[in-house]
Amino acid sequence: MKRSELFFGAVRLPLDFGAVLTAAIVAYALRVSPTVQRIRPAVFEIDLPFLEYMQLAVLVALVTVAVFALHGLYAMQSTRRYLDEATRIFSGVSIGIMLVIIAMFLRAEQFQSRFILLAAYVFALILVMIGRLLVRWVQVALLKRGFGVHRVALAGNGRYALQLAEIFRRLPRLGYSVVGIPAVVSWEVMESLYQNEGLDEVIQTDPLMSEEDNLVLLEFCDKYKIDYKYIPNMFEAHAANVHFRQLGGIPVMELQRTPLDGWGRVAKRATDIVGALVGMVLFSPVLLTTAVAIRINSSGPILYSQVRMGRNK
Repeated sequence: MKRSELFFGAVRLPLDFGAVLTAAIVAYALRVSPTVQRIRPAVFEIDLPFLEYMQLAVLVALVTVAVFALHGLYAMQSTRRYLDEATRIFSGVSIGIMLVIIAMFLRAEQFQSRFILLAAYVFALILVMIGRLLVRWVQVALLKRGFGVHRVALAGNGRYALQLAEIFRRLPRLGYSVVGIPAVVSWEVMESLYQNEGLDEVIQTDPLMSEEDNLVLLEFCDKYKIDYKYIPNMFEAHAANVHFRQLGGIPVMELQRTPLDGWGRVAKRATDIVGALVGMVLFSPVLLTTAVAIRINSSGPILYSQVRMGRNK
């Protein structure tokens, strides 16, 4: 992994923390500003002084950063689609605010200013996304100038090698620079590329490459500590859920029918049972009332008809 990837991956954490704290400060300052005070005076400054408010803001910022980490927003990689990143940011900030609301609900406390809560939420979303955009812009600008680029060799003939080379040329933000497309895989050719051009990764682009050539690439990458990637064949491309195990010392790959296996299946079953029980408890008064009403409505005409039959007799 490049040092630039480590740097940009690490710098996101303090930037996110600072953005959430800044959002809290801006929301508080906006609420106590003279303009907003004339519209609706603030009565919480005694009950919620700024220092006490900042202690709560630091706690919320820590929780938000932890949620970001669980969402994979601090993964050490070059770049990702910004739409995916924005979706995770929205989810992380929303979960952080919801945890604050749940904590206040459980403690039977009412936050002194709903405006601050809403404004801090909006400002946190905006500032975190702006910070991420700036980091992304700087990182892509450096990649276009060759800083932090992965020097890659596309091993194997065929259309995949040419397609990847064209993609890497058109999209420098991906962070790849093709230094060679060896048509023949051999130790001498790969070592010449490594010595003359420098290699960070090798991508095997021929799904039908022979086992001998694949072993050469694997041994070469293992010796020089180079990342190895490959384009799968049709069978491997459809094997989305693969589990590796050993049977008597023999490696076996198992294709799982569903990712919900093992603890995932247990968790799903437990969630179904708990959800069903909670739903029954919550909606049992409504179901009972509905059943009684239906029973009364259906039995009324029957009783009336029985009375008329008795009179006719």
